[in-house]
Amino acid sequence: MNEFERCIEKGRLISVDIGPAQLAHELDEASKDHVQAERRLTAGRFEDASVHAYHAMYHAARTLLLARGYRERNLYCLAAGLRHHYVSQGMLDDSLLKLLAQLKDVRDRIQNGGPSNRGEAQSAVAASSAMLDRARVLMAAEPGAAGEG
Repeated sequence: MNEFERCIEKGRLISVDIGPAQLAHELDEASKDHVQAERRLTAGRFEDASVHAYHAMYHAARTLLLARGYRERNLYCLAAGLRHHYVSQGMLDDSLLKLLAQLKDVRDRIQNGGPSNRGEAQSAVAASSAMLDRARVLMAAEPGAAGEG
């Protein structure tokens, strides 16, 4: 049994029926978080920029999984679902999922009072931009997504 099947079996990936408007909303949330990340970076608020970048990346990734009819219960199963549906098909680079996991660690550290710096925030914003751009391309080609995003 692979990681995708294990996540379904354990109830950490749940089958859902999501319409185009809901997918567009999720991708819009990603876009809004990314804009906030860029603004915070420009303002020198590196912790805030890194956290918003994580949320942008997460929402963009989540949009892709929702488009395939699944909602995740944790980041591991979000990645498992994306690997199953997109990475294995050559549509998404696994390095973006590794960056998402790294950004979650950064977000957790910041939420526990840890610092961030300009370089880390710049990398986080660049990663969220890459995921958001890829999600937009994939959603435009996604059956049933009505090209939203």
